[in-house]
Amino acid sequence: MEEEKVVHDMTIRPEYYDLVVEGTKIYEARTNDARRKAMKVGDLICLRREATPEEKEAGIVPDDSIMLEIEEKIEFEDFTHLYDSLPKRDTGFEGRETDEIVQTEIRKFYTPEMEKERGAVAIKVRRVQNLQKKLVP
Repeated sequence: MEEEKVVHDMTIRPEYYDLVVEGTKIYEARTNDARRKAMKVGDLICLRREATPEEKEAGIVPDDSIMLEIEEKIEFEDFTHLYDSLPKRDTGFEGRETDEIVQTEIRKFYTPEMEKERGAVAIKVRRVQNLQKKLVP
């Protein structure tokens, strides 16, 4: 009997969402908090795009989302080890140095204390093309 897949909800900034949709960003990096620890290989992530600054200002709530399947989870001591270990292109940061990524991008979301307490996790995902079974007339 096939185990039912758990669906986890996550949000992502518009510029990163576009890279996931294009298939160039295949790793999602987060702190390894309780929500991420609960995610298992084979589970699904409903990744929702956050509003752009213009949408926020206009009161628009985007409904863009993509369904992803978790292929792998790799735990790291911190984000420096994560970004030094994985291809930058696959994390959405091609051409950028690890220190710059951590200081300019990661610190927008996570404090050094959060990172030290939880560690970091890279969640490798692939887009799920069709989750529904085709109905036969």
